[in-house]
Amino acid sequence: MPLPDNHPVNEVETSAYGSSIGASPAAAYVHVPKKGQLTKVGVIQSAAVTGTSTVTVTIAGVAGTVATISVTGGSAGSVFTATPSASTYVTEDQTLVFTPAGATGTVSGTCFAKVRG
Repeated sequence: MPLPDNHPVNEVETSAYGSSIGASPAAAYVHVPKKGQLTKVGVIQSAAVTGTSTVTVTIAGVAGTVATISVTGGSAGSVFTATPSASTYVTEDQTLVFTPAGATGTVSGTCFAKVRG
């Protein structure tokens, strides 16, 4: 069975653990392993989130928001993604900051980013 999209061999995915994407939110930091275009960012949650929360993605030290991920409920293992609204390029060893806000409950998760170089 063919894949719905061709996946380029020059694309990498990097991730980091977010200790709290619910109540008492804590930012998660993702290392950029290579220079390239940021094609997708996302969050995988560990438990149900009540209400709608947002996770804002920024590049550390650079003004402006790269993308905003809307986390609308869901259960453990739910994946929420966003595509940067403009062409966003990152360089090796930059840091992406995932800052959650607005959710309730004790929820952790994994924040990830795809970079095509």
